Amino acid sequence: MPRRLLAANAAWMGVLWITRIKNANGSVGPIVLSLLMLGGAAYLLAVAFRRAPVAGVVPVAALHAGVWAVRGPMIAAADHPAGFIAVHETLAVISIALAVWLILRTREALAAVPVGGVRSRSAPRA
Repeated sequence: MPRRLLAANAAWMGVLWITRIKNANGSVGPIVLSLLMLGGAAYLLAVAFRRAPVAGVVPVAALHAGVWAVRGPMIAAADHPAGFIAVHETLAVISIALAVWLILRTREALAAVPVGGVRSRSAPRA
């Protein structure tokens, strides 16, 4: 498993979503979403330290990318100053890129693991 990439995604998500809670001004929806994302970050960190099964890595990363794929256009279309939009679009691009990278590396790592002593056909040969 790509342990450093897992930890990097977890740290990135932690910084983003802790900040979001701070800026939510008590709004329930943003706080609930932030807590969900922080739970995902904690899970990725647990996987990085081999304290949780790998099975949920791809769904957590896909959910994080999906949230930004939806939020990015919503923020861009809303009535916000250009600087606010630029910062948030940058956060979206970085978040989606990290999530996609983690998904691809996780799938590679899982494909390389022998199942029942037989290497998967899609696994790269060493």
